[in-house]
Amino acid sequence: MKKATCVYCVNEATNQVLMAWQQKKIVGLKGYGGVFDPDAGDITMEDCAVREFKEESGLDIFPEHLELFARVVFYNGTVEEVPEENPSFEVWFYRYRHPLQGTPVSTPEMQNPDWFPMGEALPLADMIQGDEYFIPSVLAGTPTSGRIRRTSDWKKILEKQFECCTPQDLAA
Repeated sequence: MKKATCVYCVNEATNQVLMAWQQKKIVGLKGYGGVFDPDAGDITMEDCAVREFKEESGLDIFPEHLELFARVVFYNGTVEEVPEENPSFEVWFYRYRHPLQGTPVSTPEMQNPDWFPMGEALPLADMIQGDEYFIPSVLAGTPTSGRIRRTSDWKKILEKQFECCTPQDLAA
């Protein structure tokens, strides 16, 4: 199972979240992140989040300001293709509420970064499929754990399960 991170920068003063259009595998709005890579210097998941954010946005963030708010296990295929004991990914989702220094740039992986309204105006239809089931509540501050099974082409959700939890549950 691969491990990955995704960072959502939140501006609480304007009630907005920074997202960009992912250009790999599947196109859609999302936060910034990628696969944990010890060869790139990742020792912790926070290291991965900081590195990936820099690579995809051009901006620095600081690990002490990352708040783990969700862990989701993804299965990219049917039960026959990807058995329960062999998930495809475990993704650690972080909220970052510290002010950013600078303006995010488009990169080959993430295009057209912008600040989007949170709450009911969050553009769920444009987000990566599956994120609509848990990103709104976690952006509002509800720690969540869960799982999503989708088709191997990532185009259809086959099953999903989420539950609220404590921040301590996520760190375990």
